[in-house]
Amino acid sequence: MTFEAFVLAAILAKQFRMAKMDKLIAESYARTDALTNINNRRGFQEATVPIWHSIARIGRDASIVLIDLDSFKRINDQNGHDAGDIILKNVANCIAQTIRKADIAARWGGEEFIIFLPETSREQAAIQAERVRKAIEALRSDIGNTHLSVTASFGVAGSLDNQFNDEKLSDNSFELMIKSADEALYLAKNNGKNRIMVNEADGQLTQHFPVTDSAV
Repeated sequence: MTFEAFVLAAILAKQFRMAKMDKLIAESYARTDALTNINNRRGFQEATVPIWHSIARIGRDASIVLIDLDSFKRINDQNGHDAGDIILKNVANCIAQTIRKADIAARWGGEEFIIFLPETSREQAAIQAERVRKAIEALRSDIGNTHLSVTASFGVAGSLDNQFNDEKLSDNSFELMIKSADEALYLAKNNGKNRIMVNEADGQLTQHFPVTDSAV
């Protein structure tokens, strides 16, 4: 090989590596929420659905936790959207630092977040959700000279609910689990906020935390 051919081959190899790296970076951005730097909805789906199928195939537990920040519109209205963005970033970081290594978190949209907990019953998921709830409640975001705090409401659902048994391996059953968690979240928002509601195996919605409040 001549020197010129060697140089050309080296240049082409470098361009190929750079193009491959650019593609990987672009794919990563497509799966990551630009504001909070955690998974977006697409990233969450791509990361969790294969795990869900594997877990469901052998009949193991899995759970979904949906999180919605309380009175977030008021925070934006009173302090501006820049302040709201800072809070969203801080909450996302708080969630990422509080969940277990096997759990997968994402920004689901707006001020809503989601966590997938593999091989975790709804009771265990509620305990993990309470750790996140307390961490968010203790979080303080510095906005200029103001220290803002926020609370969040939680909805929890488990994969082995009766309504999932007939179609456990389908993508639709995963969506049903998310919908089930959303129903629990809706009740948490409408029963005082800053609490965790669980969609039980029998379809009943019960409050698990805070334990000082009476169950709804």
